[in-house]
Amino acid sequence: MPNVPEEIARLSRELAKMRRGQRYAHGGSIENAAIEVRDDAGSLRGIVGQQGDGTTAVNIVNGPPPPAPSDPIVASVLGGITVSWDGLFAAGAVIPLDWQRVEVHASIVAGFTPSAATLATTIETAQGSTVVVSVDTTVYVRLVARNTSGTASTPSTQVGPYGPAPVVADEILDGIVTATKIANGAVLLNTLGGPLADLATQRYADYMTDGGAWGQLSASAGATWVVDPNATGTPSGGGKMTVTGAVQLAGTTFIPQDTDTLYRVMVRVRATAEDPSGPATVYLGLVGMADDKTTFVNRSGANSTSSHFYCASNGGTLTVADGWKTYIGYIQGHSASGVTAPAGPNTDPRVPGTSHFDVRYLRPTMWLNFGKNNAAVMEVEAFTVEALRTGTVGATNLITGSVTAAAIATDAVTAGKVAADAITARELTAGSVTTAKLDALAVTSDKVAANAIIAGKIAAGAVSANSLTVGVGQSISAKITDAMGDATLWAQTFDSGTSSWLTGVTDAAAGGTLAQASGPVTLERVTNTPYDPDTLYKVTVRVRTTVAPTAGTATVYMGLVGVAADGTTRVSSTGANNFVTGQHFITANNVTIAVGTTWTTLTGYVQGNAATGTTTACPDPKAPGKLHTNARYVRPIVRLLMGATGGTMQVDQVTLETVPTGVVNAVNIANGAVTASTLAADAITGKTITGGVLQTATTGQRVTINEAAGNKILVYDSTGRAVAELSGDGMALEGTNGAQLIMDPDSAFPNFRLTNNNQSAEAVINVSENTAGAADLGLNSGQFASHGFTDMKWRTFFGNDFWVAEKIRDSDYNTYIGGRVYLADTYAKIGYVNTALTPDLVATLSLDSNQQAVFDQTRLIIQPPVSSSSVIYVEAPTGYTGTLLRLRQNGLDKFYVDKDGNTYIDGVLTGKAMATGSVSITPVANTPTSVTVSGLNLSGTVHRAFVTAQSAAPGTVVECSATSVTNTGLTIWVNRTNTTNTNIWYLVIAS
Repeated sequence: MPNVPEEIARLSRELAKMRRGQRYAHGGSIENAAIEVRDDAGSLRGIVGQQGDGTTAVNIVNGPPPPAPSDPIVASVLGGITVSWDGLFAAGAVIPLDWQRVEVHASIVAGFTPSAATLATTIETAQGSTVVVSVDTTVYVRLVARNTSGTASTPSTQVGPYGPAPVVADEILDGIVTATKIANGAVLLNTLGGPLADLATQRYADYMTDGGAWGQLSASAGATWVVDPNATGTPSGGGKMTVTGAVQLAGTTFIPQDTDTLYRVMVRVRATAEDPSGPATVYLGLVGMADDKTTFVNRSGANSTSSHFYCASNGGTLTVADGWKTYIGYIQGHSASGVTAPAGPNTDPRVPGTSHFDVRYLRPTMWLNFGKNNAAVMEVEAFTVEALRTGTVGATNLITGSVTAAAIATDAVTAGKVAADAITARELTAGSVTTAKLDALAVTSDKVAANAIIAGKIAAGAVSANSLTVGVGQSISAKITDAMGDATLWAQTFDSGTSSWLTGVTDAAAGGTLAQASGPVTLERVTNTPYDPDTLYKVTVRVRTTVAPTAGTATVYMGLVGVAADGTTRVSSTGANNFVTGQHFITANNVTIAVGTTWTTLTGYVQGNAATGTTTACPDPKAPGKLHTNARYVRPIVRLLMGATGGTMQVDQVTLETVPTGVVNAVNIANGAVTASTLAADAITGKTITGGVLQTATTGQRVTINEAAGNKILVYDSTGRAVAELSGDGMALEGTNGAQLIMDPDSAFPNFRLTNNNQSAEAVINVSENTAGAADLGLNSGQFASHGFTDMKWRTFFGNDFWVAEKIRDSDYNTYIGGRVYLADTYAKIGYVNTALTPDLVATLSLDSNQQAVFDQTRLIIQPPVSSSSVIYVEAPTGYTGTLLRLRQNGLDKFYVDKDGNTYIDGVLTGKAMATGSVSITPVANTPTSVTVSGLNLSGTVHRAFVTAQSAAPGTVVECSATSVTNTGLTIWVNRTNTTNTNIWYLVIAS
């Protein structure tokens, strides 16, 4: 009997050999699948067929770096240098089959490392070539080879320095400079004069060497601008303009606008100081002018210096940390007559902005430090306006083979541009069809002749996921799994720490390799992955900290760097070309990783585009982040130990994969396959489940639906007691003490009832419709006994344009006893009412819209506190003509005080401040005779007496007077010529 394990092992080895040796038969097909090409170590080298995003391609990946090219041959020429490559490689190496191009890098720094910033141009032919690099100072040159996987070689040996050849007047003979001797773009708009200036529309370039090239349109108080033609250290090597405070400028050059021409506006600017309130904003673009070269024409056609065509930046924020920042925008043609032109920015040459219909000339414009004070400072070193000629090369101008892969713009060749069977194997050179040359779904069966595309015609990495047809792409889930075994796939783009790659790591979670950061390190994968905004991407990193930093925190940032359509320019969340700042850290953003041997896995999701991309972690696939609108490719990025001192962190795996959605349907699911444990927390949405009982548990605390076919939802507490019910009759809740909360929408008046713990009493909130269309609200307390009734309750009622608070009988709403507040549209009443009496007892204070307060059936008793203020105080305004105080009875005035203080009394005025009376004196003839009055008891401290005699014989009373006047009495005197008994009247007033 054969040994079963040995037999299985033998069959496995034979199957592996068959797979490695398999060749696909001519004329066959791959149905909804792909063939993976691996080397003898098992590493993935290519995918032929259906890719992860639904397109069909041959995708070459993980190619080894090409050999270093031979040293460049450099020479000085007018305006720059020439760089030649002889088509050879260092140490006699042979050109690899996946070679793509040689990059020419130039820098003013000796010993420089080639980067995106030093890339000057490329050589696209394997036979070698000579290119011209425009420079205005001496530079060093190195060459770098790159393959179709995007992997770079080691740089060539540095050559230089070389600079442009000098030109002096003595070396130029009269008439020797002809049209053929002037390089394209050499004559700038602002170097022309006379009629030529009106005709030239090719290129305007200002490197800030002439302050007369600009004029001020507006400026904030104290703001200044100055041009320094001798500035050093600028990216273009020219001068610079320094602007302090908010300044609006326009160029003095008028550029005639050709509406058929596409204009490219480029401005390079930086902020060197910020206002305390925050970074300033910039407006960069073009000012429109009428044909008289005097009248401004803004977006709406108005003659104004504001609201013009800010195609490069329309209020973009510029920080000091951004450094030199290049803004680019495009404008072409006019808006329709009467239509307001767009404000900008317009950064896509395929969708340029337009000027107003009345614009005839364009002028460069800058509005710097907008809205800030003089603490904000910006510098400008270049402003160019270029006329980009389009559509001038037709089919008759092209010779066979002149259009190469390098000459075709990204997404230029679409399915609609290729005739059926037009491209056959004969028309394609090896490696000419790359990913950048194919639109999504551009290659379909009717556009390719039979057997036209063979392996030799497709460049490595050319067929990406978004080049496949939908039918093929749906069956493939694209995935990049990087176990950090190839250091050439990563570049340290930022931070000053040291990155290294370790092998033979026994506790690595994936394989035995990892990347290690000693101190702050930012790693970026060098290969571009096409980004499909309709696809959900999952981005994962596995990381740990092995040594804590001596200062700072061991943190990780992880996500994706956006890359523009050119495959080189980075795109941050704001659209800026930044290595790190503002990138899309959707997997981890400042996550602290504690020291330990275990690995931490962090996952994030991204899908779609937005004007501002996402910079925060997005761990929920249902709420993925978004990339900036300009992102066409992505590269994984990992930033470790940011801002820390020392420390060691390790990464053993980074993955980028698409998450297929909607590929499993009803026919793929077996009956009973979906169980409770396989359902996500919110998996069932928007669907109908008919019949049966749904419950979270069978006993104890649980929720049930349709228990006992009752068509209700029941909630049980931990003791198994039903504490909540939701059904067609309403909703009920019961607390732990037995009190209930019941909502009854089916009652004649929908109500909300709150009971005590044994349901013997309840408070009610209800809605009623006492008048058609009304929704009156009542708040009712529980019932109680009062005034001989057992069903009294307090009620607050919001009626149709009135409100009342009262104590009322539940069985008879016409019986209310107690305090009552009633608010209506034109008056308010507060008082006491008892309608159980006959007649009704009503005592109220009413305030109405006539500004009157009326006490009805009420006596006013004022019991003031101890105070120095008035108990009753009346303050009438100027112009008041009524009485200040008025008392009446039976329609008659009894007492009043008019506006001037005049007082009327219908009655007798008495009081302790006044005493009246009379005495009888029988005088001695011609002798003063007196009588004393006592017992007056007056108030006050000063007392004045008035006396007069009553006589029927005038002239007989010589004198009548009073002495010794006090609060208790006085002495009255009379002097008469006879002894007739005389009646004397007296009046004493106290004050």
